[in-house]
Amino acid sequence: MNTSHADFLECPEKYDTVSHPVMAWNAGIVSWTRDMATADIEKSLLNAMQLGQKQLETFVKERLADEKVDFRDPLPTSKALTFASLYDVHLRPNTSKGKMEILKADRNFTQRLMMAYKAGRPVELNNILNHELMKVPVSIADTSGTLRTGTKSILFDVLTKDVSCPSEITISAPACLIIDGQAMIMSLGKPSDVNTFGKYAYMFVKHIVKQGEAYDRIDVTFDRYRDLSIKADTRAKRTKKSRPIRRLIEDQNVPLPSKWTDFLASTDNKRDLCLFLSNAIIAAAPSKKTIVVGGGFVSETEVRSTDANMNTDLLESTHEEADTRVVLHYSQQCTYHSGDSS
Repeated sequence: MNTSHADFLECPEKYDTVSHPVMAWNAGIVSWTRDMATADIEKSLLNAMQLGQKQLETFVKERLADEKVDFRDPLPTSKALTFASLYDVHLRPNTSKGKMEILKADRNFTQRLMMAYKAGRPVELNNILNHELMKVPVSIADTSGTLRTGTKSILFDVLTKDVSCPSEITISAPACLIIDGQAMIMSLGKPSDVNTFGKYAYMFVKHIVKQGEAYDRIDVTFDRYRDLSIKADTRAKRTKKSRPIRRLIEDQNVPLPSKWTDFLASTDNKRDLCLFLSNAIIAAAPSKKTIVVGGGFVSETEVRSTDANMNTDLLESTHEEADTRVVLHYSQQCTYHSGDSS
């Protein structure tokens, strides 16, 4: 419907207020998926009425009162953040421009030093060249400031060189299977026939028990997800094409997200998932096996065992990585079988 300029001038009081449907609000959570809005989205939604009122007042003032803007000019988009903004993926900008700027600045600085030195000015090159001439030490970081990463898979070739690794192991004595819980989460992915976190936990525990059916004891370790971590840049690289969406795992009936990679792109989600699975493993552990879980609980040093008589003090640690906790559990198991259980 077209509304003329004259209609607005005749009754501008109609447009002094904005009516807005009332929506139920629960701490910025999408009720049917349990996805949590970011602080910016929550602020945008909660202040939608005030934003609309302000835009209307600006419209009336600029186009009707002051006539600084033509009445029929297109309205600028507000670009207000909504729940739909949760699923927008923002790729990192290309850092090549910044890299070239740093290299050019470094080259120009070195040229000036050499010219001053050749002109006979007192330049202590030996002292200057003892320090980094770039903004970051390029031996451990690239020019954008991101730490360089290595390839851990190379260690496999080094550690297994000249070692015969059998495809199957015959177990004839009490043995322990140690599982990297986070690695198993990544390998299992999102099963097509699982739609809730409760069913996912059941499938996860069932898979662990099946893997360790020939063992007397099964240890499961999980990663720790700290706000300040040396792995922050690596995790950002892994998830640069994903949109981290916060989803609360309040109970077993919470539905699994449609995009598993977007869910795992959030460290808060992975922290909650590790806690949820850790509790599920202990609760659903078979009575004839000893199950030990560490790393996934609220306290990073907490370790739980289904054997009430087991001393878990030697397994308490602050390791951030599950694979290094695996080494700790292995050493404790060796100590246990050697007869020293102190």
